[in-house]
Amino acid sequence: MEIVLIGIICFCGAFVQALIGFGYAVFVTPLVAIILGPKIAIAFSIVTSTFASYLLFFQRGAYHELRNVSLLAFTAVIGTPIGIYFLLYLNEDLIRFLISVAIFISAFVSLRKKNNEQHGESVFFKTIVGLLSGIMRGTVSMGGPPVVIYQNWIGGTPDIIRNRMYAFFVWISPVGIILLLPSGLINIDLVKLLPFSILSIFSGIFVGAKYRVRISTSIFHFLSMSLLFFISVIGIINSILIWVN
Repeated sequence: MEIVLIGIICFCGAFVQALIGFGYAVFVTPLVAIILGPKIAIAFSIVTSTFASYLLFFQRGAYHELRNVSLLAFTAVIGTPIGIYFLLYLNEDLIRFLISVAIFISAFVSLRKKNNEQHGESVFFKTIVGLLSGIMRGTVSMGGPPVVIYQNWIGGTPDIIRNRMYAFFVWISPVGIILLLPSGLINIDLVKLLPFSILSIFSGIFVGAKYRVRISTSIFHFLSMSLLFFISVIGIINSILIWVN
């Protein structure tokens, strides 16, 4: 029963990521944590999300976007150890709360932006966004939100934004596994969960791809920002509950 529940969770996460370009970790990490515990859930999410990222990348043939997101990915890799340092030496709950508030405000501002409004790219903003993504990946294991907000800010069709997100995750996903290996969390028990989970991910991507073509630019933008709202609200509520208790 445990492996079936995890498979269903993986299916939902892969479906959402295929649909809007991110969101796998949002579903998988907290729900699998209920079954396996938080540390194993993070390890499981990092390993399986790597498979999902590469499968989506090759399915979409997003090779031409690798160069476009290379600076974002490079600075995200630099930011990841910084995030881990914050996690180890600063107040983790305060960091999670501040990040959630920042995502909430950014998503709200982005939702108010007109869909046809576009901004030019710049090295400065790419560097800042990449660093923020890496820091978030190190502290809360979710590096996608800053990049999603940035991609919606500069504008583009849903296909372009999705492909850029797929390419971004292809760059950074192996780094998470490399940093995780010394922890010993990738063990035989985790490996046993992978075959059925990968099959579920493949199914979720297949179904998500069917609905992906039906999403207009306005609906795509709304779904992306709404998911970020969901992430931020859960993070804020969780932090407040920890402080109250």
